[in-house]
Amino acid sequence: MKTKILHLILICIALPIFGQYKFLDLPKLDIEDLKLSSYPKDATEPAEVLYKTYHYYITDGELHLDVISRVKIYKKDDAKKFLEEEIYTQLGQGSDNEKITSLKVNTYNLENGKIAATSVDKNSKYKSKENKNYSVTKFAFENVKDGSIVEYKYSILSPFLYVIPKVMIEDEVPIRYFEYVFDAPIYFGYNVNYRGELKPFKQEVAEKILYGSDARTYRFAYKDIAPYKDEKYVNNMENYRTSVRFELNSTNFPISGGNAYEGLSGGFKSYGVSWQDIRKQLYDREDFGDELKRNNLVKEMLPADIKAIKNDAERAFAVLKFAQSKFTWDGEYSVVTDKGLKTLINTKSGNSAEINLLLILLMRSADLKAEPVVLSTIGRGILTGYSPSIGMLNYVLAAVDFDGKPVLYDATSKMTTPNIIRPAALNYFGYVMKNRCQTD
Repeated sequence: MKTKILHLILICIALPIFGQYKFLDLPKLDIEDLKLSSYPKDATEPAEVLYKTYHYYITDGELHLDVISRVKIYKKDDAKKFLEEEIYTQLGQGSDNEKITSLKVNTYNLENGKIAATSVDKNSKYKSKENKNYSVTKFAFENVKDGSIVEYKYSILSPFLYVIPKVMIEDEVPIRYFEYVFDAPIYFGYNVNYRGELKPFKQEVAEKILYGSDARTYRFAYKDIAPYKDEKYVNNMENYRTSVRFELNSTNFPISGGNAYEGLSGGFKSYGVSWQDIRKQLYDREDFGDELKRNNLVKEMLPADIKAIKNDAERAFAVLKFAQSKFTWDGEYSVVTDKGLKTLINTKSGNSAEINLLLILLMRSADLKAEPVVLSTIGRGILTGYSPSIGMLNYVLAAVDFDGKPVLYDATSKMTTPNIIRPAALNYFGYVMKNRCQTD
């Protein structure tokens, strides 16, 4: 009887201990993981994510991101995705840029029964400017072998609080543990866009004291995640993988009180937007709306024989072929211009927005009713009507109205024809952005 009572007491004590889960607690590197030669559940897997965490938090009006990734490499030649990494940082205006504040990269191997670490040399990390919106820092792991564990840790400081970048949970290889944490002061209200079927084994949404002030925290923990493999006839698996994204919908700062946000206007302010708000934002921008005013750039560009074609559809097709013959896409997706339409005309090369905004101007110069259609490519994800976001947009098409029937045109490819657009742009939804309210 005493034995049974003691056994019951031990169970009661153990249950709370094993029922707890501590977030943001990086497990100690386990030598047993280094000894593994293959993934126990499937020997064909090239790698296994042992632990990965994204920790977003806002302090003093700035967004911080801490990322930790630890991956076991079983087959080096088949796991190149995990051996060459890129960190994108957003560029703003003036000094409003994201910046990497720390970066540590290590490879761990088992040598003479002990853990040996190899750090990435500074010369193996380099930074390049991809376009005017993003800079990328690239690095590759050193001394990687079959059986190695590769790990990186980095932190980013960002002034951009409106849209917290989307994080994909599942990957093409199995994941042992994955965490997503977002901590924001209580003054900020965010919409949570959670997509996918994967459910966390531990979830916490609560208000508590964090970083010395009242905050709201969102914490999701996952374990033993199965690999998410590509399937035939599915354009983009990311449309179906589990993801998390936060977007600011309101602020409610104290009117006074000596807090870190006293320089900001107090009281409640809503940031909820509609697609009409997105339309206005785009037309207020120099790299979109102002470019569509530059009719003089194309005034004399089209040959007279194209303008003389009487049938509207045939004339539009001729304009498309003209643009395709004169200009070449540089491989960059964007909803706004990078170097501008004037540079495109001079260099004959530009991003997707430059090519197709110029196509719209050419269509208009040929007396055609052309309007921009903005969308998200397959790689960016599906647009949602209930959550308008300019950050999701990265492509523009030209739409020409023929007696109430719009036809799409895309000059980024030499092979497209009316209503046949680049495959990457075939992503369910797009929005016509006329330079006026639809109710006008």
